[in-house]
Amino acid sequence: MANHKAFTLIELLVVVAIIGILAAVGVVAYNGYTSSAKANSVKTNFSLIKKYIYSEVMKCQLGEQKIANGTINCPPDTFGVGIYTKFMTVFKTGEISLRNPYNNDFQVNNGNIYNRDEDVGYIRFNIIGGAEQFIRIKSCIKLPCSDTSNHIEEIIVSDMISK
Repeated sequence: MANHKAFTLIELLVVVAIIGILAAVGVVAYNGYTSSAKANSVKTNFSLIKKYIYSEVMKCQLGEQKIANGTINCPPDTFGVGIYTKFMTVFKTGEISLRNPYNNDFQVNNGNIYNRDEDVGYIRFNIIGGAEQFIRIKSCIKLPCSDTSNHIEEIIVSDMISK
């Protein structure tokens, strides 16, 4: 009588069950990792935009004639209401074209809607204020966008923008 060694059906089922459990845990961990990476990408791009605008406005205050890759003239006292759209163009067509990590669309846009889930990852520019106007940059960094704790915002105040 020949002695055949093989795995039993129960042993195979146990191995398949263990692999299934490990795969389920791995998928959950991977989804958490990618969600966190997308939110961090939005925060990083937001910070880059904020620093870029501050540095460009400072260049005007230091005497430069043109900023933002030569697309914006530096007037002596104010940029005016349309300045945020000029900066927005730099981030869509210039050397700094940022993409939304949630859908790979252009990340920078104008407007003041941040509470809808389809706005996640977009960085919005607009002007706020009355006689004194300021650039507001705001974004929803992760879902749900209806939760204001998922929003980041910066108001850029400068004598060059306001008046």
